[in-house]
Amino acid sequence: MRDTEASTSLLNHTLLRLFYAALREQIWPPEQVELHVIDFKGVSHQVRNEFDLLGFIYVKDASPPSRFNVSIRGQESLIAIRSLKVFFETLILPYLDPKGRNSYPVFLEKVEASLQAEELLLGPRIALRTSLANEGGNNMWEWIQQHIHLLRDGLLLMQFASQRGNPTHPLAKLRKGFSDEEITQYSPEFGQPIQLPVLAVAIGLCKATRQFQSIFPKDWFEQRFTKVFDAWKLGLASQ
Repeated sequence: MRDTEASTSLLNHTLLRLFYAALREQIWPPEQVELHVIDFKGVSHQVRNEFDLLGFIYVKDASPPSRFNVSIRGQESLIAIRSLKVFFETLILPYLDPKGRNSYPVFLEKVEASLQAEELLLGPRIALRTSLANEGGNNMWEWIQQHIHLLRDGLLLMQFASQRGNPTHPLAKLRKGFSDEEITQYSPEFGQPIQLPVLAVAIGLCKATRQFQSIFPKDWFEQRFTKVFDAWKLGLASQ
């Protein structure tokens, strides 16, 4: 996939999330705005509510919509939504109250930052998809269906989840406050080694959640991160 094609695909995914959020929050009256999703085969699909979009978000992950056309009551021609600016200025701002319009620039900035971060994270995502394709899956969801037994491993499931992000949240990949270098170093998608500080906390200050009802947190950590725990014990002994 060329960079321009990848960027277009990510933009369409972002627009898909925004459409879903707008429909879910009922930004506009459903009888006033008619949304058509155009797939890569050129077939137009009318969307009446957020549930109509779920098929594109989950099932068609490997082939996101190529474009969105929107008709607004009183306008004869369809509006092609192919950018964040057109989406917000055409479909969102006219339906917001003064407070919402004032906060729009901040939200748009966050959406753009999330999209920029997602472009940076594209490399690991393509590598994962290539790996899945080599194992007989066209996309993550097909692979999961074929290897559902492996997902009992929570860490493996977290690896997939970190690559995909929240499929319906407009700010799914927002890394607020992180530079590009920090995103590359600390985002789980890249799998870079990091220094994990270990601190001792008094037992009286600990409160166990349901996950730790049957095992004490210290024992859980020792089982999951044996090397880190052993190194920490050696460090304590040397002091």
